[in-house]
Amino acid sequence: MKNPQDAEDLTQEVFFKVYRYLEQFEGRASFKTWLYRIAVNTCKNEIRKQSHRPQLAEQDTDTLADVLPDEQTMEMTLMQRRQNELLAQAMAQLRPEEAEIIRMKDLEQRQYHEIAEILDIGLSAAKMRVQRARLAFQVAYNALAQGAGNVTA
Repeated sequence: MKNPQDAEDLTQEVFFKVYRYLEQFEGRASFKTWLYRIAVNTCKNEIRKQSHRPQLAEQDTDTLADVLPDEQTMEMTLMQRRQNELLAQAMAQLRPEEAEIIRMKDLEQRQYHEIAEILDIGLSAAKMRVQRARLAFQVAYNALAQGAGNVTA
């Protein structure tokens, strides 16, 4: 029913109907099937009724204000989505080994000694590769952001 309150109300209505029509239960189907049919039909009828009513008339403006995002929230969401797209595009432009080392260090948050061990290199080499990969990423991101007319990070 998309609304817990409506679902509770309909559950109560179903049990009232079952109680009211219990003497009409003939036993041709199992009680479970009969109960299920009443529940389904009650819900379908309510959905049909709701589709004929204007939805906004049921809600006051305070409730709508809580549900609808404000302009600033929408703008922030769109900006975040665009930034995520730029980040993904910048990662895609890196060489595979650069992208992998950034994933290990910045996304998986591995320690330098773990990266060195995984790549079978020294600790200082791991630090240097992370730094170079981050620089390559920054260059790629800034180029994409400038091309899209965004302010760079």
